[in-house]
Amino acid sequence: MVRNILILAIALVMVSATMAFVCPPNICDMIRCDETVEINCLQRDTNLYKFEPEGGFCGCCPTCVRLLQENESCFAMTIRGAPRTVECAEGLHCDSKSVVCKRDE
Repeated sequence: MVRNILILAIALVMVSATMAFVCPPNICDMIRCDETVEINCLQRDTNLYKFEPEGGFCGCCPTCVRLLQENESCFAMTIRGAPRTVECAEGLHCDSKSVVCKRDE
């Protein structure tokens, strides 16, 4: 019982720390970005991937976002503090109850 409470407390602290992360001023000056992200992303299927010029850590680096299709799990979208690597495709949204991409109504 004590072990379960301890695990829960640690998990809550980790979630709180992630949600409270703030990008320091000038952080982008210290980050090296992968220069091949844009080329590699744009060579992929544009129905499944989208290039985000400022989608990485603190908006410093470009990223390639995978577009989730209908009924795909969007759990990764619920994790705060980390750069988004997935999102529901156009016309879909992440349903908070089922945590899958559903058609917009």
